[in-house]
Amino acid sequence: MEKKRTRTQLNKWEYGKLRIAAWLFTFAVALAASLFLYSFVFQEVRVTGTSMQPTFSEGEVLLVNRLSFYIKSVQRGQIVIFRNRKTGDEYIKRVIGLPGERVLIREGCVYINGIYLDESDYLSFAAGELEEITVPPEHVFLLGDNRIISLDSRDESVGCVRIQDLHGSVFLRLLPLGSFTVFL
Repeated sequence: MEKKRTRTQLNKWEYGKLRIAAWLFTFAVALAASLFLYSFVFQEVRVTGTSMQPTFSEGEVLLVNRLSFYIKSVQRGQIVIFRNRKTGDEYIKRVIGLPGERVLIREGCVYINGIYLDESDYLSFAAGELEEITVPPEHVFLLGDNRIISLDSRDESVGCVRIQDLHGSVFLRLLPLGSFTVFL
């Protein structure tokens, strides 16, 4: 019966072949995992339009986490991607109102259930008016950061958006590289 040879007993050629095979296997697994994540978990989106300025500018490339709402519920302030059921267009907007909340906009200031919402972290100016509405169950109220031109939940063609119509939340700004940002 032949004994197994140890690493020190293998000649250099055999040891080299094993190392190459191990590296190739590791590379193949990493490549397969990357392709799976990129195909089923993440979606690359290019920003078109200016409705999310100053947060995003035209041409920037974002990475969207498609599983985010299966893991954790929608949060106020999240930036989400959704497809408008009426027009078929895809939009990037910020979650402002959650199911059951009352949303009011006066002189550009947003109030949730009568309480002022501080948006100074992402808005340099505020604009618009909206009579108080109640966000229906399983829906969210979305606004663009550029309130003057944004087509969002204030408009009848968009309205409150069903949570199941959200494709995911923005996870990374990939390009331009100088603006690389992680959104948590």
